[in-house]
Amino acid sequence: MFFLLIGMPILWPVLFLQIRKHPKVAQRITSANPRVWDDIFAKRTPYWVIVHLKDQRRIGGLYGGKSFASHSPAPPEIYLEQVWHVDENGGFTDTVVKSTAGILIMGTDILALEFFQYN
Repeated sequence: MFFLLIGMPILWPVLFLQIRKHPKVAQRITSANPRVWDDIFAKRTPYWVIVHLKDQRRIGGLYGGKSFASHSPAPPEIYLEQVWHVDENGGFTDTVVKSTAGILIMGTDILALEFFQYN
């Protein structure tokens, strides 16, 4: 009885959120997100990302399982779990930035985000 009256009402929302976050389910749910930013990152799809900053710098990184992007109504921010060197042509080099725990980039500094498939 205790589990039925106390446990199940607690478990249903947790179970629902876990199912909703699953990539295959998240892709099929129609979006009610107010911004494209929210819609892209709500799917939790891993990407290689190049962030173009307003000061003309580019930051490359991995948006993966440990990464995070804010959602409405908070201002846009993105945390990339890995930071990679970007060459002068705008592509990724084959070296990760050593001794980094990732990077947090404020949305006010972002001009554009470039997404690449993560294989």
